[in-house]
Amino acid sequence: CGTCGETKTESVAASGHSYVDGICTACGEADPDYVKPIVKPNLTLSYPTLNFKDVVYYNVYYQVSDMTDVVEMGLITFDGALSTGTIDDATAVISGYVASGSNYMVHTNGINAKNLGDALYFKVYAKLSDGSYVYSDLAGYHAVAYAKDILANSTNAKMKSLVVAMLNYGAAAQVQFEYKTDSLMNSFLSDEQKALVADYSADMVAPVTKVDSSKIGSFAYVSGGYSALYPSVSFEGAFSVKFYFTPAKAMDGDLTMYYWSAADYAAADVLTAENATGVFTMDAISGTYVATVEGIAARQIDETIYVAGIYESGGVSYPTGVIAYSLGSYCLDRVANGTGNMPAFAKATIVYGNYAKAYFA
Repeated sequence: CGTCGETKTESVAASGHSYVDGICTACGEADPDYVKPIVKPNLTLSYPTLNFKDVVYYNVYYQVSDMTDVVEMGLITFDGALSTGTIDDATAVISGYVASGSNYMVHTNGINAKNLGDALYFKVYAKLSDGSYVYSDLAGYHAVAYAKDILANSTNAKMKSLVVAMLNYGAAAQVQFEYKTDSLMNSFLSDEQKALVADYSADMVAPVTKVDSSKIGSFAYVSGGYSALYPSVSFEGAFSVKFYFTPAKAMDGDLTMYYWSAADYAAADVLTAENATGVFTMDAISGTYVATVEGIAARQIDETIYVAGIYESGGVSYPTGVIAYSLGSYCLDRVANGTGNMPAFAKATIVYGNYAKAYFA
């Protein structure tokens, strides 16, 4: 014993233990005062890329040196180049990741069309078991950089046409929404690159498949039951179709809407609540009810969506009838009837969708 000098056959001192990493090497007893040190991993960015099969966003690939004490990982984004930015300064926090070979991957939120030429700055973060954070270096990326790389280095003709169509679509969005119009994202394209994309033609969009009256079933419109059921389209991030409903009669409760994808509609003999692709209760906004079918990709521009609903008024059921709609049908209408820059924007959207269909087949 280091205190009293007594010798025992066990290698445990009377005044204490010989601890290594909080465990006595002689008797195996745990040190009650031991605090395990936190392993702080290094987060190393590998590379970013662009995903535009569905929502347009950036995939960020990275590596982690040690996952021992990592309890959460994700991505933080900034509007500017904040080299010292933390999760508290971020404009968006995207939690979650997937393993991808020797890398991990996390993706950004959807990028609006008019912002495809803007640099998005980001860091990967890891939250540790003690509540602290570690961060990767800051990086920036934008769709124009991706497109330039494809045009300079890819041998895939369909991919090259698609990125040119995407840039034209983004530039048309800049004009439509009056955003940085003095620096259009397609302004660097050469005449040869511009020629990779055909001019707009109405036959680039397949017409909406109209509703078969034999399939309407219990959703058949009842005269006087509703005053308006109409769609519109949002171009923020992913495409989404909004359906607006204004009832002609006081409703007893909420309006429940059903929608069918083109595939589910084709498979149904008669449309019912049970075979609907999705169900949503519409949100009331100033007397108008609104519901949204979100996440429509450019490649789905002429896929038809079917929508119907039923509400109660005075104990009587009032079906809305079934309407058929697509992103493409909206754009065709805007080409014909839009004002200002909208017809040109609608044409660019149709061309972009046409090349997305061709590339993603």
